[in-house]
Amino acid sequence: MKGSGEAIFCRYPIIDFNQIVSVKLDDGTNWRLSHDVIDAEVNVSGIITHVIGLHLKCCSGADNVEKREKSMEGLINYMDQLGDIPIILMGDFNSFSPDDTGDLAPMGDLGYGPITMLLKPNDPTYGKYSSNVHTFIDVFRSLNPTDPGYTYGWNTTVLKSRIDFIFVNSYFEDKLINCSTVVTTTSDHLPVIAFLGKVQSSSTTTELISNTTTSVDSTPIETTSISSTTAKNESESLATKGYLLMTVILSFISILVIRKKK
Repeated sequence: MKGSGEAIFCRYPIIDFNQIVSVKLDDGTNWRLSHDVIDAEVNVSGIITHVIGLHLKCCSGADNVEKREKSMEGLINYMDQLGDIPIILMGDFNSFSPDDTGDLAPMGDLGYGPITMLLKPNDPTYGKYSSNVHTFIDVFRSLNPTDPGYTYGWNTTVLKSRIDFIFVNSYFEDKLINCSTVVTTTSDHLPVIAFLGKVQSSSTTTELISNTTTSVDSTPIETTSISSTTAKNESESLATKGYLLMTVILSFISILVIRKKK
């Protein structure tokens, strides 16, 4: 998108789109984001799902750490305002996960704040910024508890770290199928791919789309009919064109969030 550097490609109908320039912090002030966040409201077989792509400020240093933390604080407030609905949040967070410890520990000093806000509401430092509505899940770590899953620094002996993530809220808690990185030599980041089952309709917790003129295929899809090799080939095709790719596969309909490599 203009002025952003990210984009969302989706085979499901996108019924609304929001390019977020600033977010509101807990104290009510507005925080200008270093990179715009994009939010696509997607009709996934009748279920409204928000697909959010971001690129938090890069690099080490106290100023950059603060920018990432403030951005996430405000983005969590934004997602809370969306209400109790399915959310997929993904992109380059330039931050570490508090669950990556021991043999999984990253190299560098980018900080743990933004991901701790998402995953650890009881954390003594960052828990106060956590969502009041959503419980978020780190898809890769949930499915790969012992795999470091480095997405950055893979081509060096230093700064190996996992800073590119796909998060989902509790609507997808029992729908995590597979998640992996894709080896490519065209970028300093590795793409991440996730396979998710589709959220089923619920009259009490999910907003449904009705009276729409867009035809949506609601036929059940066999997720096992798609191999990870196929998904990786699609990712590598975009990666060779100089893009960083974050991919979520909802059954065999793909949603791609990319940003131009710099």
